[in-house]
Amino acid sequence: MRESEEFITLYRCRAGFWWSSTQIVNARNHHLPAVEAYIDETGDRGTSKKSSPYFAVTAVVIPDESALHLRTVVKGMRAEFGIPPGQALHWNDHFRVRTPERRELAARLLAGIPGTTLSYVIVRKENIGRSWKMSDDGAIFYNYAIRLALERVVHTAAAWPGGPRRVVVRAGSVRHMDHTATADYPARVTRGAGSRAHAVVTPWHLLHWPPRWFGADRYDGIQAADLYSGILRCALDGADDDAACGRYLLRCRHQLRRSGSGRILGYGVKFIGDEGYLARRRWWTDLNSWTP
Repeated sequence: MRESEEFITLYRCRAGFWWSSTQIVNARNHHLPAVEAYIDETGDRGTSKKSSPYFAVTAVVIPDESALHLRTVVKGMRAEFGIPPGQALHWNDHFRVRTPERRELAARLLAGIPGTTLSYVIVRKENIGRSWKMSDDGAIFYNYAIRLALERVVHTAAAWPGGPRRVVVRAGSVRHMDHTATADYPARVTRGAGSRAHAVVTPWHLLHWPPRWFGADRYDGIQAADLYSGILRCALDGADDDAACGRYLLRCRHQLRRSGSGRILGYGVKFIGDEGYLARRRWWTDLNSWTP
């Protein structure tokens, strides 16, 4: 039995044994070098006319050897902008439209963190059919997007240069969300009918269970994920023919997860909806034309 298959077998145990199973898996991966993953979101989960046109989840994967660099970048910006101790760095609060120099600084500093791998999951709400439960249930909406982000995180860890790594996930907490249920969502998916094959090929065994949620002030990595979310929002909120709105994202394009052939869509950008929404944007062409 392969290790991934063994993990799924453990995962399919009754709920009363779930935690003991994850402890076994975590112990088996303890010898692997680690990466840290930080997750944040942008947009809201509502589907009314007053809601945001999209909801996106950002996943930033940092190797342990670059963790100090990331913390130095975030702490340095807080000091530069005079943000009091204990207050988190937020794109909405500290990188407003009227301070483009701050936005440029953030993009440049984040782009310089070595070994960073970036993934986005974007849901275009206009394209969600009423048959999707997501359109009526904000919790399902969030949990589904987080699951897609976690999948990209573990695939990143599995394909890490030099060999697989275990990954510790910390996400920004969201008001009115039961994060215990969110953490259990991938487990319930793997237990679902017909999902076993999908679960086996997703290397969940590399994820240190359970992922945990914190206030942004607890971890500099969550604040960095918030800034990457803001960078994406700048690109998405601009007009289709506005190349400038994507300039901060283009600074970080070398960090986006790609396939072996350099493909971004489905890898560094998982898009749910009409892909023309991205393809007709001027910055999207530049994002895809870059090669490592």
